[in-house]
Amino acid sequence: AAALALFALAAAHAVGGAAAEDLLRLTELDSEVMQLVWLGGDDQTVFVVTDGGRVWRSQDGGAKWTDLTADGSPLAPGMRDPAQLDICAYAGRCAPGFLAAHTDDRFPDYVLFESQNDAHFATADRGRTFFPVDLGAGAVLSSVRLHPAAAGRVLAHVVRLECFTDPSALCAQDLLFANELGRGGPAAWTNLTRNSEGRIVSFVDYDWAANALDEPAKAAAEDLAVLATVYEEGERRQAHAHAHTGGWDGDIDFVRSDDLFQGQHEHVLKCGNVLEALDGKLYVAVPNACEEKPGGDSPEPSAGVTLMVSDDGGAAFTAMCFPTELPSSAFFISDGDEGMPLVGVQHGGQHYGASGDFLTDVYTSDSRNTLFALSLPAATVGELGADISRVRFDTGAGDATIPEGVLLVNRALHPESQSQPQVVTVITHNRGGEWAPIPAPRKDAEGAPTDCILPQCSLHLHGSNSWYEEGFTGFYSHPSAPGYAIATGNMGAHLETESGLVNTYLTRDGGQTWEETLKGPHVYEYGDHGGIIVAAKHYMAGPADHLQWSAGASAGGRTQWHKVALPQPMHVKNIRVEGDFAARRFVAHGVIVGDDYELKGAVVLVDFEAKLDDDTLKRCSAADYEEWHLDRCMLGAKVTMTRRRPSAICYNGKEWEHSPPTVEPCACSSSDYECDYGAVRGADGACLNAISAGSVQACPAIDEKRYARNMDTLLRYIGGDRCDMKGGTPPFTAGFWRDAWDGKEHGVPGHAGGGGGGGGGGMGGRG
Repeated sequence: AAALALFALAAAHAVGGAAAEDLLRLTELDSEVMQLVWLGGDDQTVFVVTDGGRVWRSQDGGAKWTDLTADGSPLAPGMRDPAQLDICAYAGRCAPGFLAAHTDDRFPDYVLFESQNDAHFATADRGRTFFPVDLGAGAVLSSVRLHPAAAGRVLAHVVRLECFTDPSALCAQDLLFANELGRGGPAAWTNLTRNSEGRIVSFVDYDWAANALDEPAKAAAEDLAVLATVYEEGERRQAHAHAHTGGWDGDIDFVRSDDLFQGQHEHVLKCGNVLEALDGKLYVAVPNACEEKPGGDSPEPSAGVTLMVSDDGGAAFTAMCFPTELPSSAFFISDGDEGMPLVGVQHGGQHYGASGDFLTDVYTSDSRNTLFALSLPAATVGELGADISRVRFDTGAGDATIPEGVLLVNRALHPESQSQPQVVTVITHNRGGEWAPIPAPRKDAEGAPTDCILPQCSLHLHGSNSWYEEGFTGFYSHPSAPGYAIATGNMGAHLETESGLVNTYLTRDGGQTWEETLKGPHVYEYGDHGGIIVAAKHYMAGPADHLQWSAGASAGGRTQWHKVALPQPMHVKNIRVEGDFAARRFVAHGVIVGDDYELKGAVVLVDFEAKLDDDTLKRCSAADYEEWHLDRCMLGAKVTMTRRRPSAICYNGKEWEHSPPTVEPCACSSSDYECDYGAVRGADGACLNAISAGSVQACPAIDEKRYARNMDTLLRYIGGDRCDMKGGTPPFTAGFWRDAWDGKEHGVPGHAGGGGGGGGGGMGGRG
């Protein structure tokens, strides 16, 4: 077992009145941290999974750590050498140790540790006891889904080992169910393929039906309904299941079972190939060629797909319409404010450069998730799909839902270029209705004038995909700090990817203005409900010898940063805080040079609870808070909320809660409208037909005259917008849903903003 070394600073290094030895503790691990998770409301239990496959646990919030995979420890069997096992010989799972920890904030005591081979374990008491998770002979784990309302209830998607060992055997994927995994001993798994008594040949995709509800955690614990895309019985389907390695197949169907497939399951959508539960909606992709080829041949990739959406858990579906055919190989669904998604579509030939990197066009939905209009062409694509970032505002306090219309997207400046095009960042304050460059800060982090003036020069920021592409910390915003966002980037004509040209930027007003807050690229994290930010030099810029923290801004409005020395230089990979972003204990992790001069993983606890009520960080009083709102209306609403004054250097406290906001409608203006289905904004801001009227893709809502476009303005009211003319005349006539028209002007339908934005996720097409 790797030796555990706990370091405290040898000398008291004064930091704003507190000794640094009270603030920092560094622990050396066997290798780099790959995953870090907190359990429980007290934030004391923390698990780490390292690159070496080991599992470490802290029971004091990150100060001291124990290797649970060391010899004689409860997870030591997980470190066995699998070289002699079939799963290594045939499936290539030859690494010892663990791959991931599966947790859910709704079950604070539960963790399922996924093995890199087949030695899985689970605990239902934060690691006091562990039980082996045996999937059965010949089962290779592919993925798991925890039930959203019942701890220990799990679905596991497995591939049969026969797929690797016997080319002539039926290669299929099974879905397994365990009722109380990790409780009282080894779990008994139920094979749902076997449960179906031959009705199901193979499971392709799956989820708990409860995850498609608006509030999955409120589902009944005994709700066992499962959604799945499957191959059903039949010789041809068996042959297709045997050969299936991805891609679209006319023999895959979308089904539902309420009894774990013991009885006859329900056919929901013929040829439903891909499913995704996201933000209270259920999406299913159906290849268009399905009905054209009843013989079961695989649909042609060029035939395109239709996306179907359900807002009632799958009971009824509506087709999502796009003005041009949705390609089968490239689309991405991102959650959006008010449950209205953004969809990135990669149209044929939409790529650039020798690397063949792809671009995607971003489409926005109407209020009913039916008619999708082109909002922004040529957005960049990465590991997470289209590079879309969102400034968060909705704290979840009270009953009022805060509209979140501020989005940032990275796009190609000259998408027609045959070489790697320059990438620029644009921002919208009305969910894609209009896009614009980001005005640069007037001063840099050292107070010098920037001379970066629109339109030649603007601010460009690395999005979420940067973490997986260039390696820079991406755009980061969280509801705990409404209106705040922090990101790495640069001022100039385009986005830079060289570390020496990248700095760190912060906004406190929803992206209207930005501050260059630190020179160089950094990693960062919010805590204390957004009251404290901790940052460190990004590992790509070299080892850091200190961390920085801020609890507010100076009277002039610039962020005040305080330095605290690290016990030894560290290449900082990330900084984390518990899932509620309420604690004042942060954990930074990265790589150090160990006592044996070899690279080691390390975690550093940054404990601001040790600074309580010293001379520089006192608890906030009522006078430290203010009523705050954006200077502009956002999606037709003026939102006022209580938050700490930027100049108040104090902490909120873990038990502090955001006050309910007030949301008042604004009078309607041009910012409350976007271009309608089949239209796009021209250079002068007016909407133009993106394609000829005869080439616009047919849509049942239009063909059946349920929706009427306004062919004069080509405008529509932005879905989720809350503006109100209060009896006045709207500024534009626009498209409208006939069942929502009150017989007056077609500009502002009756509405009551509903729904809330989700917290992440996405869905992609199969290539």
